Amino acid sequence: MARWNPCRIMLSLPLLVSAGSLMAIEPVDVPKKRPLDPNEKVCETWHVLGSRLAVRRVCASRAEWADRQRRERDIIDRTQTQLCVTNPATVCAARLNAAIGAGLCRRRAAR
Repeated sequence: MARWNPCRIMLSLPLLVSAGSLMAIEPVDVPKKRPLDPNEKVCETWHVLGSRLAVRRVCASRAEWADRQRRERDIIDRTQTQLCVTNPATVCAARLNAAIGAGLCRRRAAR
């Protein structure tokens, strides 16, 4: 009577798996995604910094979101690739002015 040998089963397992992968596979038709409408309104919920509960809902068209993302990416790229400046105050002021100019943040009103 032949003894059950777990090593023999483990050694033959890769052969069974590779034989199964050689079988012909029929291509499956994947439905194409419809193009997204750039004028479609999309809303996002933003969490307000400094608060655990406050949220702000921001709505814009897909084209506006793409434009905003492009502007933010440009500012990040510009900030990361600019040359070193010896006065850090002017660097921070320049970055703040660039962000304000791009509409990413607003100046605080004087009290």
